[in-house]
Amino acid sequence: MANKITLQTRQLVVEPQGLDKIWSLRKKVVVPYQHILSATVNSEISRASRGWRVLGTSIPGYYYAGTFKNQGMLNFYNIKAGRTVIVIKLQHEKYHSLVLEVKNPQALVAQINQQIKQ
Repeated sequence: MANKITLQTRQLVVEPQGLDKIWSLRKKVVVPYQHILSATVNSEISRASRGWRVLGTSIPGYYYAGTFKNQGMLNFYNIKAGRTVIVIKLQHEKYHSLVLEVKNPQALVAQINQQIKQ
């Protein structure tokens, strides 16, 4: 599993696991729930253009980890191509979105969306 997601009382914490922490150049990303606009499951975004790699690792067609700039916005990726991932849209944060490979994406998206409604 590429990412550990922890739903705390007031914030979401993303921690790349194992070597993904090194390849993404991020130990963790912490986002308050009030800065999350939505969370969705997406099986196509891993094939879409990520833009320019700013920090991290890119193995075209296989693995993307780190900060990517697309249309003037920074996005954090930690995915392998062709996998179903979650996309967390943000506001008032460094990143416009977090694109993450996780275990049980549908269940996690439901939990995140429940938290941001509260």
